[in-house]
Amino acid sequence: MSALMVAAGIIVFGLTFVDIAGSLLSDEGNGGVLTGRGARFVWRGLDRRRRRGRHRSSHVAGRIIVLAIPLSWLIAMWCAWVLVFASSAGNVVASSDRAPASMAEKVYYVGYLLVTLGNGEYQPARTVWQLASVAASITGFAVLTLGVTFIVPVVQAATTRRRTAALIALHGTTIPELREALESPSFDAGSIAHEIVTLTEEHGAFPVLHFLHTRSESRSAPAMIARLALASRGADVPAELERALDGYLQFHPGVVDSSCRTTWIDVLRSDGRAVPSSE
Repeated sequence: MSALMVAAGIIVFGLTFVDIAGSLLSDEGNGGVLTGRGARFVWRGLDRRRRRGRHRSSHVAGRIIVLAIPLSWLIAMWCAWVLVFASSAGNVVASSDRAPASMAEKVYYVGYLLVTLGNGEYQPARTVWQLASVAASITGFAVLTLGVTFIVPVVQAATTRRRTAALIALHGTTIPELREALESPSFDAGSIAHEIVTLTEEHGAFPVLHFLHTRSESRSAPAMIARLALASRGADVPAELERALDGYLQFHPGVVDSSCRTTWIDVLRSDGRAVPSSE
């Protein structure tokens, strides 16, 4: 048995679960240790196209990033267990003739262990590898379950983003329209503040929401919240709405000062929206 290969497998295994924990239990907007950094790297690569208003690539890339994160967990777990099983010759054999499995056959064996297919073409040769096979099946099932646990709330949070944008858009989609709405006694600042606070908390839990881009401005939460914030400058805004707007920027990359107009302009730019020449 090659201790080095087993050690490498354990390291990959550990890093994968650290990344999963960071992605599912994040409350500071950082995400997974590895997938979070990788996703931000890809997103920055698309930043120039997005700022020029080319939304299609960002629209598609955001969804690919979200789906790629749980897929990367499964692939990493696959690699970890392949390293472990590759560390010893003859530890996996064919069920029909007990012939030792080749490296490619071990990759296949580990793959169907992780997705719990268990078709019986190959089997572990000794007790220690039987236990390792059981452990691989358990971790594979766990990763698949955690992947679903990651995707479902992200989809729900994306719905919150669109709902928040739509709620603001009911009062106007431009800064002058929103400023006029703010001065109206019928403007429900409490409901909008509640939606923005909810969205802020979901951004902290799932930083991957930053990568879900919407082509329609009236359905884009960053665009509509930024326009509402710009419209509120100099207006008599309820304190709860003002605090909600300030809090929204808590997890926004590169935020400097929530009271500064250029900060909200940058939110618009990063979302690929038209920047108002004046207020």
